[in-house]
Amino acid sequence: TFLQMSQPSRAAAAADEGAKPAVAKPDEGKGPAGGQKGAPGKGNKDQKKQEPKAATAHKPARPPREHFFAAGKTRILLLSDLQGQLSLINEHAARARADVVICTGNFGFFDEDSIKTISEKYLPHGGRGPAGGEFMALLRGTIKLAVPVYVVWGAHEDVKVVGKLRTGQYRIPNLHLLDEMASHLVGSVRLFGLGGAVEYHNLLNAGDSQVDSIAGEAGQMWTTLLQIGELLKTARAVPAANEMRVLVTFTGGILEGLIGQLSMELKADVVVSDSASAPFSSSCIPCFMLPMYSLEDIFESAREGVNDVYERVRAELQAACTPADAALIESAIKISKLKPSIHFYRDVLHVGVSSTRRGGNAMLFADSSTIGFELFHPGCNFEQRRKYTATSQHMQRTSTLKADCTVIVRPAQGAAWTKPVTDADIRAFFGELSVKEVVHIDDVPDVYVQLQEHAAVQSAVRLSNQIVAGTRVQISAMRRSDDRLSSRPARDARPRKPCMYDQRPGGCRFGGSCEFAHAAASS
Repeated sequence: TFLQMSQPSRAAAAADEGAKPAVAKPDEGKGPAGGQKGAPGKGNKDQKKQEPKAATAHKPARPPREHFFAAGKTRILLLSDLQGQLSLINEHAARARADVVICTGNFGFFDEDSIKTISEKYLPHGGRGPAGGEFMALLRGTIKLAVPVYVVWGAHEDVKVVGKLRTGQYRIPNLHLLDEMASHLVGSVRLFGLGGAVEYHNLLNAGDSQVDSIAGEAGQMWTTLLQIGELLKTARAVPAANEMRVLVTFTGGILEGLIGQLSMELKADVVVSDSASAPFSSSCIPCFMLPMYSLEDIFESAREGVNDVYERVRAELQAACTPADAALIESAIKISKLKPSIHFYRDVLHVGVSSTRRGGNAMLFADSSTIGFELFHPGCNFEQRRKYTATSQHMQRTSTLKADCTVIVRPAQGAAWTKPVTDADIRAFFGELSVKEVVHIDDVPDVYVQLQEHAAVQSAVRLSNQIVAGTRVQISAMRRSDDRLSSRPARDARPRKPCMYDQRPGGCRFGGSCEFAHAAASS
């Protein structure tokens, strides 16, 4: 990410440069009496002591630093995992001043019929809009897209809705399917798209789809070999000499060999994919992620996966496919045999876009010959660490309590203490019921009270709904699950396995201080 210097800062920097006085070179100075330059004498030595050492040359003022993402470049906003919250598109596009938006999957292609026929676990819930998302509002024109939006379908979409968009039955202004049937030129960038999840057992399964190479059923969609073959045919019809190519997929391209092989065949410069499960967006080049032999193993696994599913259904496929479809499938199988090239390993950029619903997005900036990018995420929430810390502290402090003699005192109905409760307040409340120990946990309202006898626990529980330190309390007996540490034997009391180093020359390499038992002292 490059930082842009603001206009006032630029003006101040230029003024500072212009205000610096010109400094004479060492051989241009004069003597103390105004004699000729370089005249020898004591005066020159005194002058050297009084005057600062001159610079060797005056540096010219540097021009203001320009932001790489300056005006004139096409701004392409990358979004992911909208899941029907489609009003987020205009919000993020306006904030980023985007010219074009690309969505990398799980857009929310569900209509009214989808809600009736698809399992609820695949339908978007919560967030904005009704169950099933805001796609119908987009279709009716209630929500209008402010900029062109290019979309690949993800793993959880309605295949019938995607089919209606492909055939033109559904038409939405500014919404374009980024699929295998056509490429799109945005500025100087050629966009190719491949939708659906890569599932090798479904590469030759059309599912419920009746439209072209689209495949899926019951709220799920996946990639097929026919789909890859169609994309190869589309890409080969467009010359790649004088354009930059971006492949947009739902499944990532580094750890998924088939997508990597496809990007090599398409001569893609950038691969953009969905990374919704990641906490933030990321970018990388394969050579910084894994060694070449690991990448070769990934590509080999892809070849084996494609070959396995093809050999299992070869006979049925030859009987059911037309010659044209068979040729497309053969071309897809052929690229699965590719090995990673040095160009793919060192030069192809992979961008993973995290979920936009959690605030993540990315931006591509392109002019006639360059592509830059910028990643944004509002940050990761580490609040859970406090909960872990409190749980650890809870387990440590309560491990000394005897569960069958302990009660828990907490504010009733989830309220908080009106004022800090002390040991004296607890002991005064229980009175005749002898209190042996009181344990307070930081940031936890529960107070653990161990009584002298087990018989006193039931009497203590009957004191619920009374007032302690100005707060009505609820009292319950400590469950065995709350005392899971105290129920375990101490480390010294547990039987230990023999140390494997006892039988070796030199004995235990930890000097007998490891957690295993030692039969004899080390020699």
